[in-house]
Amino acid sequence: MSGILSYRLWRLRRRIVIGTVLSAAPGLLIAPDAPLAVLHAVAMGLFWSWHAVRFPRSHFEPVYFGLCWGVAYAGCAALPILTDKPSHPMLLILFPILLLGVAVLLAAPGQVFNWWTFPVKVRLHGTRASRLSVDALRKGTTADDGHRSDRRDVDADGEDGLLRITNRAPYIDVATGKLEQAEWTTWARDEIATDTVHATIHMAEREAEPVLTVLEYAERGDGSLLTYTETRTWPAENLWAFWLSDGTRDHLTCLCDQAEGRAPRAISLEPDDAMIHAINRLFPSEDPPAPPSDPVNRGPWG
Repeated sequence: MSGILSYRLWRLRRRIVIGTVLSAAPGLLIAPDAPLAVLHAVAMGLFWSWHAVRFPRSHFEPVYFGLCWGVAYAGCAALPILTDKPSHPMLLILFPILLLGVAVLLAAPGQVFNWWTFPVKVRLHGTRASRLSVDALRKGTTADDGHRSDRRDVDADGEDGLLRITNRAPYIDVATGKLEQAEWTTWARDEIATDTVHATIHMAEREAEPVLTVLEYAERGDGSLLTYTETRTWPAENLWAFWLSDGTRDHLTCLCDQAEGRAPRAISLEPDDAMIHAINRLFPSEDPPAPPSDPVNRGPWG
């Protein structure tokens, strides 16, 4: 358990820092000598650390809610300075008004312009050392026809070399909080399969733009070195979330843990859930639950 906690805190360090800075920095800049200003900053750091452990796949909440909180807190910190009243009676009313107002202002442009879906061509690259031999690591990180596991089944699909991959991943029902399972299909074709290089083209649909994944294996000391390279087109929001979650290294951890038979630690394997959904579940409604997030965004291997 402690290993998973430390892994999440380290892997999600970027979003913890960003959430803390956005929440606390505006108030510290405007009123650094305000009572409890430093304590507030520490509290924000602890809160976003807890958030990373509890909601490891909710990558945008620290950015959005951190900015909302920071601006509202800064407005409240500025009011006593502007009015020369250390304890202004309007603070308790002003803070929630500012918080809700900033939340609406930040959400509106994204809804109108929909800039998060702008496609971006990316190249992902990373390396990770393993205690396994090159041969064992290669066998543990690739999937051939007939492969069966809890997360995917691989079968030959026709005579054109395609592999049909039936993927399964857990998700949390937004309305009930129950753990459910999503299932979807992707296709893959091995372009290169040697002792040291495994290049695969993945497709979410037969006519979709392909994703090229290259795994390279090399000896290193008593073990081996895995090099991962992937070329794909992503919506801007996926690229931003991938950076916040240190996604390349998380994916390499997923592959090596799988090959080495370790308990899974990868954040990409966790079910989707968010703090705002958990809060909404405290006030159940009769509306039908929202569908799960598009699981294809997890990447070709989960």
